[in-house]
Amino acid sequence: MPKERNPSAARFLILVLVLILCWLLGQYIHLDVEGLKTALRSYPVVVSGAIYIILYVLISTFLWFGPKDVFRVAGAFVFGGYLSALWVWIAEMINLVIMFQLSRRLGQAFVDRRLGRRRTNFQRMKKTTGVLGIAALRLPPLIPIRMLDLGFGLSKVPLRRYWLVCAIVTFPRILWQQVILDVMGGNLFEGVAAMTGYMADHMEVVVLSLIYFVLIVGVLVAALIEKWLQRKESTCMT
Repeated sequence: MPKERNPSAARFLILVLVLILCWLLGQYIHLDVEGLKTALRSYPVVVSGAIYIILYVLISTFLWFGPKDVFRVAGAFVFGGYLSALWVWIAEMINLVIMFQLSRRLGQAFVDRRLGRRRTNFQRMKKTTGVLGIAALRLPPLIPIRMLDLGFGLSKVPLRRYWLVCAIVTFPRILWQQVILDVMGGNLFEGVAAMTGYMADHMEVVVLSLIYFVLIVGVLVAALIEKWLQRKESTCMT
């Protein structure tokens, strides 16, 4: 008998190939920061903002390194920290849907099938990963946003829940990054000593950073407490 075809495996292979292509493109494509800043400044702020969002989505959705960083830097220099944070946030929320759906439609069925008997444990993520769990993963700046979008796309967490939580907690993360880019300017690329001295003269950045990291710690502690309570409730029920 001919071997049964597994369309989910073929879709998952496409997902893997797309991710590899994204990584390769990010290594070889480079954008001119000065040229991008000049082009954006030639339009009214609303028009240039719309252009910025469209370009950010079209390029950084699949080019995760290099070009995305160039857009962040150029946005901070052209629009300032606060306005560029708004534009980046809008673009990232669009990117979230694209990456989440890409992962869910191409990879979830394969992962679900391959888990076999462990599927039940994996599907518990839908119940145990609530608002605080998603927020605790989304807030820290060291956790790549793209990896989270792809990972949650493979899970059973609903897109609506994931998007709503991320829409709230992603903005503080982006705001902190864009304000630093705006305030630091060229000092950002002159080494740790220059950055430290410059930040000492701009206490607003220090205060914003302190508030941001207190928020991260608070959400993380709340998520751990929620997880502990869930386990305790599960133990009592058994």
